[in-house]
Amino acid sequence: MALSEEEQKLLAELEAQLVEEDPRLADRMRGSSQRKINARRAALAGLLFVAGLVALVLGIRYGWLLSVAGFVAMLGAALIALKSWKFVDSHSDGHFDADHERPFSL
Repeated sequence: MALSEEEQKLLAELEAQLVEEDPRLADRMRGSSQRKINARRAALAGLLFVAGLVALVLGIRYGWLLSVAGFVAMLGAALIALKSWKFVDSHSDGHFDADHERPFSL
């Protein structure tokens, strides 16, 4: 349900007043800490992806099960990174965008 123009104006005024009175609370309400958590999760997933790639290559020498485990780790890391980075990107300006939040569901 969309907000009317008057309600949007009132909401913007309340947000500005909150930023004036308590900027730290306003930052927390915007989800800046959640953005940091998701960015860290995406970076760690990148490291897991590299570790999976190393396991995939080493599996050629030491056994096919290691390659399968490496592939599964790479797949899981890619899914985690995409999901985390999607939230980092959608909240990059500090405002919630309902149309951009879920382009696809994991």
